[in-house]
Amino acid sequence: MTRTILGAALLLASACATTGPRLPKFQLLAPSVRISGTVVAVEGTDFDLLVDNDLATPWPVFAGVVHCEVYGHDGLPEEPGEVLTVGQRVAVSGALVLDNDVHQVEEAAHPERAPYRGLYRAWLPKPELHPYWGSTIVVEPAPLELVSLLLGFYGETYSTSWKWNQVAGVDGHAVAGSWTTATVRISPAAAR
Repeated sequence: MTRTILGAALLLASACATTGPRLPKFQLLAPSVRISGTVVAVEGTDFDLLVDNDLATPWPVFAGVVHCEVYGHDGLPEEPGEVLTVGQRVAVSGALVLDNDVHQVEEAAHPERAPYRGLYRAWLPKPELHPYWGSTIVVEPAPLELVSLLLGFYGETYSTSWKWNQVAGVDGHAVAGSWTTATVRISPAAAR
């Protein structure tokens, strides 16, 4: 009896969850851009950059910070990174993506990035330059010439680490109705 009630509850819950498509780990927004800003955190060759322009405006929960990682994915090239120090002003080129996969460490440290949707838990995808290309780093750069770029992306995805999401089969899917567009000012970079 208990198993039947639990099964019915899960079936009802999954029917109530409105999902968009299953998303890859990364949503590619632009294959080659250049950004500039101040390094605010460093972990090996990965770093967080507080960007100079309005690039991060569509993601206010990240307070203007874009995460930069060096390893390649989905056919995007990888090249050695560079170890930077907090406080450095730099410009760097790479692929602009949204990371759709919540890391449990991030979820615990930033609960504001993982809102609840009923029984389910969503994730606000994180803007990243991933990969960035180490050979393009310039310290104390001149101001970048910016152009307007219209971006389209899913603003929420169901967390892959939340148990209810897994049980209902919504983990890794976009939250229905979260498709959005935003215009940002960005500097194009030479393709790799």
